[in-house]
Amino acid sequence: MRRYAAAFAIALAVFGAALVLIAPSPDGDEPHYVLEAVSIARDLDRDLADEYDDASLISSIYGPTSLEPHAFRFPGGHGLVSVHSPGLPLLLAPVAVVTESHTLMRAEIVVIGAIGAMLLMMLLDRVPLGTPRLRWVAWLAVVLAAPVVVYSSALFPEMPAATLSLGAAVLLTRPRPGPWALAGAAACAGFLPWLNVRFLPLTLCLAAIGLWRAWQHPRRAAAVAGAVAPLAVLGIAFAIGFQYWYGSPWPSAQYALSTSEATLAGTYRFGIGGLFSAQYGWFPKVPVHLLAVVAIGVLVWRVGRPALVGVLVAALYLLVIGASGVGFPGHSYAGRQLVVLMPLAAVPILALLAAQRRWWSWGAFAVLGAVSLALTFSAVRNDARVDAVADDSLEGRYNRLWPSYDPRRAAPEETWVGAPARLDHDVGEVRDESLPGATEPGVLAAPRGERGVLEQGTTPPMPASAFTAGVQLRAAEAPTGDVARIEVRDERGELLAERDVPARALPPEIGYRAFLLPFHTERPGRLTFTLRTTGNVELLAGPPVVGNHPAATLRGSEGVRDVAETFALIAALVLLAAALTVYDRRRGSTSRE
Repeated sequence: MRRYAAAFAIALAVFGAALVLIAPSPDGDEPHYVLEAVSIARDLDRDLADEYDDASLISSIYGPTSLEPHAFRFPGGHGLVSVHSPGLPLLLAPVAVVTESHTLMRAEIVVIGAIGAMLLMMLLDRVPLGTPRLRWVAWLAVVLAAPVVVYSSALFPEMPAATLSLGAAVLLTRPRPGPWALAGAAACAGFLPWLNVRFLPLTLCLAAIGLWRAWQHPRRAAAVAGAVAPLAVLGIAFAIGFQYWYGSPWPSAQYALSTSEATLAGTYRFGIGGLFSAQYGWFPKVPVHLLAVVAIGVLVWRVGRPALVGVLVAALYLLVIGASGVGFPGHSYAGRQLVVLMPLAAVPILALLAAQRRWWSWGAFAVLGAVSLALTFSAVRNDARVDAVADDSLEGRYNRLWPSYDPRRAAPEETWVGAPARLDHDVGEVRDESLPGATEPGVLAAPRGERGVLEQGTTPPMPASAFTAGVQLRAAEAPTGDVARIEVRDERGELLAERDVPARALPPEIGYRAFLLPFHTERPGRLTFTLRTTGNVELLAGPPVVGNHPAATLRGSEGVRDVAETFALIAALVLLAAALTVYDRRRGSTSRE
């Protein structure tokens, strides 16, 4: 117990120090989670209408962040409901009862993260390899990892999800988990989709493992009941809640109004990029965790079925994340979606250090560990910035060792913003209304019943490159049917990008929504942006924006080169893993502990 208390205290000190030193301000989705936590604490509901009407509350929570509402009235739902899952706001609600302070809510996440670190030490004690000293070394390789330190105080669902997953793993790896242990594991697994539906694959895997362990128990009926009951209760509550809030019980219901579209570039960056991208990947920020990949074969060879099951669960989660194909993983520090898996890296690292007590294994760990620790200090010192350093500093040169996946400005950077007063349009008028974050008024409005071109503009000559075109829209009342069509054409009139805007994607209550169209051109020339209104609703639109953005498409970001670099790195890791496994097996079973 002293070791577990020490693990908790050390993690609490590290994560608490990071909170103080980074002193993060509300960013990305964080203020939206806080606002919902306040709604749950004050009103015991998820309807954010009165919270958005409270100017002082919005100012307190959002600060200087531009207000881009993430709550809508879903068809068939009830209230102005957030698109984000309710699990994290539910966890933050007890703090929100007494304060709106981001800092105190972050402190709660720090405590949750420290509990997760303690659970990780318990899990490492279940691995039949190594000594207590080696377990501390492997444990520190995770607890001091930059993404773990950064997200230990971030108001995102990743750290609570990691802690819940570790709690379930610790309970399920007991020698013979009883009904209560199985019920605890099921409760941990069942709450994961409440934090975010992307954790649903982990829930399903943990549930299957729980049922398998329950089936082996002497008191099979009681054990199965323990493994099933919490999942059933949480699952039914989830379905009922989603039906009430979003008008559908399906986990995808909260994204019914999403304007994101899956693309090949998004799949590539969101999947492989989440592992290897210099800008937002896991391994560039924690290169010592590459040893976990190299040691997977050794771990499976020495531990057997439990290790294989863990590897398959992690692989399934990675596959689901990559298959989403929605693009970049938000405005956040590297490795966000994979933080839930990072604690598991300690297990194969422990297996490597315990099984291969050679100078080369410890030398590789020392070098990569030192680099990883330096990157953690850099993250804390530089306030965990999102963009990778690209200068000639030591960190900048290090980042160039990895596939970039970020915008490469092969062509001159060009961005065109249409001025409302100068845009050609058949219907509509210029309104004196500001867009979110705008410094001057600039809104075009088309009355209900008028069909035609709301706004149209032609850019100056643009280079051959990848582009993103976009416009911000909102409706003056509840819309029905398709409300608009967006088109981009080249000088020859060839259609480069198009998109219909359905009513469900354009709720009228708060703010504007941005609609983006990525496309690629093979020849330079002028581009024409057109927004047509169907007349189904009074429509308000900001000026169109067209800018060359080499990361908008895989081809535009020179993705072929990134693919080659990435798969060469993956091939090298696989060959190392295979060679190490063969070497370990040839040493014979006498080396197994």
